[in-house]
Amino acid sequence: MNRIRSALEPQLKAVRNDELGADQYKALAAHTEQQIAHIVSNCKLPPEADAALHGILAQIAQGTDAMAGKSKTKPRDGALKVVAALDEYGRTFDHPGWKKLHH
Repeated sequence: MNRIRSALEPQLKAVRNDELGADQYKALAAHTEQQIAHIVSNCKLPPEADAALHGILAQIAQGTDAMAGKSKTKPRDGALKVVAALDEYGRTFDHPGWKKLHH
């Protein structure tokens, strides 16, 4: 989750201002897809926490699909969906040092 957050955070101002290009969204999407796959393959949480995490990952995946141009949702809206999901992650999980993304 840190890697997803770290990739998105420096782009957040450009996302908010609708200044990010399609190639930049696609690069963020590719990075995020890799991180989702890594998280899923290494997930070893108790069932309740696992279900909560996978719900958040589903939100991130939907946003990622939009950023990649794989849905009718605008890439910008997809990025904002990922931001919202990351903030939900921070509220749901006790992740030391986690900081909310300001959107």
